[in-house]
Amino acid sequence: VPDQKRENILKADQNAETCGQRLGIPRTNDENGFLAARAETADVEEMERMSREEGVLVLMSDSTGAEKEGHSLSEQDVTRNLDKIISEATGMLILGTFASLINRIQQIITISEKYGKKVVFDGYSMKSNVEICKKLGYLKIARDTQISMDQVDDYPREKIVAVVTGAQGEGNAQLMRIANGEHKYVRILKNDTIVFSSSVIPGNEKDVQFLKDQLYRNGAKVMNYQLLDVHAGGHGNKEDLR
Repeated sequence: VPDQKRENILKADQNAETCGQRLGIPRTNDENGFLAARAETADVEEMERMSREEGVLVLMSDSTGAEKEGHSLSEQDVTRNLDKIISEATGMLILGTFASLINRIQQIITISEKYGKKVVFDGYSMKSNVEICKKLGYLKIARDTQISMDQVDDYPREKIVAVVTGAQGEGNAQLMRIANGEHKYVRILKNDTIVFSSSVIPGNEKDVQFLKDQLYRNGAKVMNYQLLDVHAGGHGNKEDLR
């Protein structure tokens, strides 16, 4: 891991530890000495105590889904749908998602291994994040699961799962290059399966629609969060924020 990136991770790790101490959450270290992921929920009673005794007047919270009724989608729902898609996908399966969404990447890896498929990553930020998280122990992947782009043609097309950047329609990202026939190793063939495992960031609607149109023209099957539950945004709806 480059020194600067490691330093940034350490700072975030220390901040997370401090917040955890305030809320009474015990620290758990992984084998690299970093703060490990935990299943514990936030200590709401401690938050209430802090608001009463320490003069906290306002909670500033996530607003993205605050006007949406009910609860946000569960990651368990996403996992079930991804399992169905990966097991039944025709042709090559290409998933576009955020390079920072490490949990989603792990979901894809785990399910792909379940069905004996090879996983390849493309896009600078995607490949960088994957390698960093592998070294830190945040991503688990079998040695023979991951392949490089120049190995794609060495395996049956239906055994390839490509995880790439560009689900927001960015012009120079890998998914747009694939759609436009400009990618060095991947060409869309009829019945290939494309999944947008991300929501559309406001302002990107036209770019994403153009990208999907290009993929449809190439004969691909295209799925997104509006057709199937393949993305949980991480932004709480009304009931999650109450």
